[in-house]
Amino acid sequence: LNGLYTSVEKLEQGWSDGAAQWYYHASQGSQIMHYDIFLALEMADSDMMLKDAVASRYDYLAGVSKIGNPDLLPIGFARDEDGKNSWIGMTCAACHTGRVDYKGHKVMIDGAPSLGDLSGLVAGMIDALKAARTDPAKQARFIERILGQHPSKSAKIKLLKRLDDNIARVNDIVQDSFLTAPRDQKVVWGHG
Repeated sequence: LNGLYTSVEKLEQGWSDGAAQWYYHASQGSQIMHYDIFLALEMADSDMMLKDAVASRYDYLAGVSKIGNPDLLPIGFARDEDGKNSWIGMTCAACHTGRVDYKGHKVMIDGAPSLGDLSGLVAGMIDALKAARTDPAKQARFIERILGQHPSKSAKIKLLKRLDDNIARVNDIVQDSFLTAPRDQKVVWGHG
């Protein structure tokens, strides 16, 4: 059992905890949406935070350490800085870190295929973004998470404009990629 992991055994694969953490969370330039918006979003159908749903609903592996990952992002998710904005993005580890459950043991394997549900995750992201824009209660909590209590009207307007920009961005990512089909099909990709 490796020092970072409390409920999952980690195979000895010849690299240190630090090297593994780097692999899990080093930015690779992926920029899905603004980082603060990602952290402030609730799921559309509940008050569960989107960040937490990545592991619990979409089966990506939960973050295992705050070393180099202060917000405890799931494995394979990273903060990317471009000098102007902070972004949430995915890394190779999102799809290439797996877990096997066998006889009561959970064993994490770096480089193994993930059982994450990418089409479900992207649909959940879009729905969460739209719910923060259209549901008054969700919107109020979203604004408070980012701007604190009693923000100015102009600060709220700026934030909602950024939210609209992020909705458009994620929709564009879906439309410009291989992710368009699952929403229109009766059978979606599913896990793995």
